[in-house]
Amino acid sequence: MRAALVFFGIISIAGLLTLFSSQQSGMIPVYIGDSLGDQIPPTTYPSLNMTTARRTAYDQSIVLSVPGLFTGGEVSQMRDSKGDVVDVLYFSDSIFLYTINFDEGLISELEGKRLFQIEDRRINLLGYWYTITNASYNPSTNQVRLQFKGPNEIWFEDFLDSSFSHGVRVNNRTVPGRVRITATNQTPITITKIEYLADAAPGRAGQVAVGPGQRVSSYLRDPETLLIPGLDLVYSGTPHGASALSFEPVGRGYNLDFVNNGGAHYRIPFLFYDGSSINYGRMGSSFHATEGQTISKGDYFVITSNGGINGVSSIYQFGGIAGDRAQFTDLAGGQRTVLVANNSGWVSVRGIDYVFNVSGSGIVVDLSGDGAISSDTVPIIVRGGAQLSLGASESSVTVTYKEPAQLSRDRVSQSVGFVFSAQGSRITASAPSFSLYTGDDGVDVGYTNIGTQIRIDPTRGLARITIGGGGSAEARVVLTDQS
Repeated sequence: MRAALVFFGIISIAGLLTLFSSQQSGMIPVYIGDSLGDQIPPTTYPSLNMTTARRTAYDQSIVLSVPGLFTGGEVSQMRDSKGDVVDVLYFSDSIFLYTINFDEGLISELEGKRLFQIEDRRINLLGYWYTITNASYNPSTNQVRLQFKGPNEIWFEDFLDSSFSHGVRVNNRTVPGRVRITATNQTPITITKIEYLADAAPGRAGQVAVGPGQRVSSYLRDPETLLIPGLDLVYSGTPHGASALSFEPVGRGYNLDFVNNGGAHYRIPFLFYDGSSINYGRMGSSFHATEGQTISKGDYFVITSNGGINGVSSIYQFGGIAGDRAQFTDLAGGQRTVLVANNSGWVSVRGIDYVFNVSGSGIVVDLSGDGAISSDTVPIIVRGGAQLSLGASESSVTVTYKEPAQLSRDRVSQSVGFVFSAQGSRITASAPSFSLYTGDDGVDVGYTNIGTQIRIDPTRGLARITIGGGGSAEARVVLTDQS
């Protein structure tokens, strides 16, 4: 038996901003016994700016599970009050982790215990404007306290250690959530991250087991645990389909065009021919998918959260290091400036910290977000969960497109190898092991086991490859605005 889920929507200033809508999120099946967080990618709110002692960008994310911290919601089966077996969205520990990451940090000198340069600053929390009305640090107890006033009132209190604290109040009520604040304990105090873990404390029903069409808040002892007014999750169901990716010949190489599981669209320089071998990237700027390689200024690299069907791949360009700041550009849009300390730093994307170390004038990056820099090659995961695995750069290059077993009704994966080889001074491509037929228009067409169409169009001399179509039924979890 299968259910399936799409994480969809997040509150914006204007109302409801859909970040993972049915047009964006792709084919994401979730089976009985699966955890939401294993299958559904994090969702993020667009980066904003604020100023304390220094101007900082900040981004926000919601993650549905973190290994070793909380399991989150699971699709399960149980008997209802009538004795019927039904599927439910069941929470045994926490509901979500909400993270605010400050690139430069909230910075303030101390005036007594007051963090006066943080107080009275406005901050947007998931679409609602708040004012930080109280901010303090107690050196004797190593404790930070923050008060936010907006459509409701939120208090966070935490000791500066690695643990979460039960110091969360909403509208003067202690709620079953926990907070962890990451900050320096020497002046000026610099707060770099706030994490809120919403715990699933059940109401009168005795357990948080949400049936189709129901809201999580209806099963909580205190709905204000969800923190932001109107923030809720709804368990429901609907069909959905997949979308396309393509390899586009251009100049002496190929661009790769795809949408990731977060709905971000990328068109990146993917392959080029230097006269003797085919390489990733473009002339003068390499593309990296293998950890341990030095990424130079101007190079591109992929970071992939979770190698599973719902992993999210993002493409960044390294802009170099100036002083104690490193510059990065997300090729789907947006620039990041992050702190470099002791020859290392991290880029936080969708709630995951990707660590990097300085290597000469370049960097080496933890591309998988697992906290270790090894020699692993990470895949590029496209919308719907299929993966691209990159072969070695040689006189020809093989890029393997793989549809995971979860997408197949028979639970069998399928791979198609695309071989890119030199043709004169340019590159062309083929799929020698995949069954194709040639139509009257000269385009080669084939279908994978789940019905994904693959087209190789050689009509302009070089092969343009398009992969798209297919799909299966799925259900949804909706992050929505109740108001």
